[in-house]
Amino acid sequence: MINKYDVIHNIYGAWRFFRFDLSATQYFQSTLENFWKSFFAALIILPAIIVLRIIFLITAPDDYLINNTKYIALVFIIDYTYQWIIFPLVMFYFTDVIHRKDSYITYIVVRNWSQVIQTTIFFPAAMIYLLNSSNNFNLGVYFLIGAYLINWAYEWFIARSTLNVSSVLAAIIVIMSTIISLSIAAISQSFIISN
Repeated sequence: MINKYDVIHNIYGAWRFFRFDLSATQYFQSTLENFWKSFFAALIILPAIIVLRIIFLITAPDDYLINNTKYIALVFIIDYTYQWIIFPLVMFYFTDVIHRKDSYITYIVVRNWSQVIQTTIFFPAAMIYLLNSSNNFNLGVYFLIGAYLINWAYEWFIARSTLNVSSVLAAIIVIMSTIISLSIAAISQSFIISN
């Protein structure tokens, strides 16, 4: 079972990584137990994701409104679950290819907990963007781009330092993560619009 101390300890470690602190690895134990515990971060950020999804639907075009709420909620639940499963699964095999399998657990643990920090950065930017989506000039676009850039740099540092890979390979991992995330989101969106 995960306790409050574990949560605070790991989020603080993720914050240290956000400050580009190479010693932040000391806050994470590379064990199978901590690997599974790190997915608790998905529940911590879930309320923020739900708020963003609701606002998205409120401000969404009519294409989304032809579906009932239960169907849309089901698609979003599946989407959110896949967002947390697919990339770690891909990285399980990819770390084997790049000969970093011994660092896989540490990387996933740190990356999972980093989602709390990333959501803290992304949430206000996404709110500004969604609430101004009807305007011709949406200042939120710039906030959103800024949030993405910060989070990509953060993910890059985590990949580079926990997996001990080159800057280029760390960038490739971040690109893979982004493509997988956007692909899952696009598939989910197509299910909502087409049904």
